[in-house]
Amino acid sequence: MRTKKISLNYYENMFDIADANQFSALQYSDNGAPDLERQRMVAVLKNIVRFELTDRQRDCVELVYFGGMKMAAAADELGITVPTLSKHLKKARARIQKIMLLSFPRLQKGGGCGVE
Repeated sequence: MRTKKISLNYYENMFDIADANQFSALQYSDNGAPDLERQRMVAVLKNIVRFELTDRQRDCVELVYFGGMKMAAAADELGITVPTLSKHLKKARARIQKIMLLSFPRLQKGGGCGVE
């Protein structure tokens, strides 16, 4: 069985790109003022992925969600089966959701953030 560990530098680089391109719209409220809660959500999400997930969960999240790999390709890259990859992603999503809901109580009231 082949395994490959993705370095933390890879992950940090992915977020640098995401900060500049994908999350830029989340940095400001509708009136153009900085949206501090959204900035905090992004920071908390980064920290959850960095420090709260297992190494295997982090690797799976990076390849599938940030790397855009198909499930079969990501599983092959990590040397695991697709059902095992799915299990790691499911547990990672549950952990992310739990912490985001604890950190941002308004999300429990249907405020929405895309964490499901």
